[in-house]
Amino acid sequence: MVPTTCTPPREGQRFHLSLPMRVRVHKDSIPIHPRRKELLCVEAATITENISSRGCYFPLSWRLPLGTHLELEMKLPGELMGLPGVKLCCQGKVIRVDNPSNAGQVGIASSIDSYRLAQAPEERKQQSEALVA
Repeated sequence: MVPTTCTPPREGQRFHLSLPMRVRVHKDSIPIHPRRKELLCVEAATITENISSRGCYFPLSWRLPLGTHLELEMKLPGELMGLPGVKLCCQGKVIRVDNPSNAGQVGIASSIDSYRLAQAPEERKQQSEALVA
């Protein structure tokens, strides 16, 4: 019998959602410019291409090493959560990096190791103002 290799199925259903997202790279994972000795990038705005309970995929303008720790923050649509202005704040790490697309963007697959839901600050302010009025 000849051994075969197969890709294990993904855990969790993937949803093709385009959600606005902020990606923050932990400072100890950021490449440093060799001449200026300053951080090249700490945070970037992007849009998810898909998301599941265990990870997400998004384009980024620069390559990150595998294993890089990330903070991901997505604003979820009110229709999805039943509440306006809910943010999904996640901790994860880079698990795959795809070659740049025609637009020059690198595809990043990130795990979601932990998460919490938080109300966006502007929504909290509006609700507080509504209670006072």
